[in-house]
Amino acid sequence: MNMACLSVGLGMVPKSFQTISKKSEAKSSAGAISLRRSNLRMIANSSSSSSSSSKSGEDEEMKMKIKYEGTRRREKEMTEMIEKKIREAEEVCGEDKMSDGCKVAWDEVEEISAAKSHLRLQLMHSGDPLENFCHQHPETDECRIYQD
Repeated sequence: MNMACLSVGLGMVPKSFQTISKKSEAKSSAGAISLRRSNLRMIANSSSSSSSSSKSGEDEEMKMKIKYEGTRRREKEMTEMIEKKIREAEEVCGEDKMSDGCKVAWDEVEEISAAKSHLRLQLMHSGDPLENFCHQHPETDECRIYQD
């Protein structure tokens, strides 16, 4: 059996999986879009709930490592942008969840969510990303130290 692979999207997919009938492809795409949408809603809900009240230790740890106002503002803006893009994606999709516009709208939500996730990981592992910048430019607005 020839398992030649094609590089597609996020990884390698066996060629045999590329030959899907149009009907099953449409079903799986619709399922993927609805699954992605529900996952992104959960991300947005957890983001907005964590910004209003920190329940998990991870959120608490992240907030403790945010030292500068610029980083705090960036995290808040990303949360608001995710919520806005989810609303826009739901409007764009309307009745046609298979349209190209719908797919693009959910891809935008996914990209912003990934950027916020990257910021969280950076905060957990190496501290505030503005640390080096603020040592050189302590007078800037972004470098004001936030104290609870």
